[in-house]
Amino acid sequence: MAKLPVKVTPVEWLSADDAAKRLKRSKRRVNELAAGGRIERRYVDQGGRYGKQPEFAAGSIERYLTERESSERGEWSEPPTSPRSLPAPEKPKADVLGAVREAVEAFRQVELVRASYQRPEPPAEPVPWLSIDAAAAASGLPASYLLSLIKAEKLPALDVGPRPGGKWRIHRSDLKAVSARPSKGVD
Repeated sequence: MAKLPVKVTPVEWLSADDAAKRLKRSKRRVNELAAGGRIERRYVDQGGRYGKQPEFAAGSIERYLTERESSERGEWSEPPTSPRSLPAPEKPKADVLGAVREAVEAFRQVELVRASYQRPEPPAEPVPWLSIDAAAAASGLPASYLLSLIKAEKLPALDVGPRPGGKWRIHRSDLKAVSARPSKGVD
């Protein structure tokens, strides 16, 4: 089989400055068009301190100019393909509001179901060792009275050294025994 010669036409590439002049736009707008896929761009290493610089295909710039001119005249050479150029479909406002109301109602129902399945937190276990202030609050006895019982060795307590809440800790069971004692005058 004989191979037919294929004629390859080289693509002409323009710098950003030349592309901007041909489009009569800024370099920034040229880069935006390339990012949106409207014109073709490649990066070429220029070497030195500039690194890779963009180049733009002259053919794609010419196609863009032709499309722009035809759209300004109200003609389309081909249907618009980018989502930005297509008009958004209009929905009647009543349908949109109805959909929003349905979504809000569904959300409320989900919240009600979620709330019905929430388990209550288990009650906290009582702390076995109490500071003097906590023991006074739990027993209803004055803190000074509890301290005097500790010093008289009538109330067992643990000396934990200087700490926040005081140096003494009273076990809850020992505190119950003190609260059940009769008062001094009854002996």
